[in-house]
Amino acid sequence: MWTAHLIESEPHPLGPSGAAPARPHELYNVAWRRADEHLGSRGVPLVIEEFAEGFVARPVPGGNGLLVVDRRTGALTRWPDLPTGELAEHYRRYLRGEL
Repeated sequence: MWTAHLIESEPHPLGPSGAAPARPHELYNVAWRRADEHLGSRGVPLVIEEFAEGFVARPVPGGNGLLVVDRRTGALTRWPDLPTGELAEHYRRYLRGEL
């Protein structure tokens, strides 16, 4: 059995003044910076993957779990290593309060 762990509960919008950046690559860049603040400071390279509700930050090499950066709030949660599609479904359930 696995669980998600909230890393940072304070809202941290992905855009200035709470508004999402206009261009998709800006969202990606901000998500990378958020994940890098948590994981990259340890010298861990990251791969960022996008899904509807957010971004997955996978440390390279993998094996120690991953982070999800919420697209709307910028909140960080730690998850076990899962394929992106499966993780996205679990994250939707997490957002609905079902996990």
